[in-house]
Amino acid sequence: METWKFREERPEDAEIRKIGDASQATAAGGAADFGHHDHQVVIQDMIHAINDDRDVIIPVTSVRPTVELALALYQSAARNAPVDLPVEDDPSIWGT
Repeated sequence: METWKFREERPEDAEIRKIGDASQATAAGGAADFGHHDHQVVIQDMIHAINDDRDVIIPVTSVRPTVELALALYQSAARNAPVDLPVEDDPSIWGT
């Protein structure tokens, strides 16, 4: 990720821009791989949001397109064929 652009700038955007920073150590091998720190920040925010009775910084509605794209990639790979968006969950791709 090279550029984060927000429709409306907010002070917490600085923390979000750190996600995927190449200077962060990761447990993976590629330059674009994210470390566990990114997930840890989101989980910690969720805990604080529950304790403080406030909304989370990154709501599920903002990540749905990313999750849907990842799910489409899995479906396409499992079927060896293109898939259309939006997708529905297909338990057969998980091999269970």
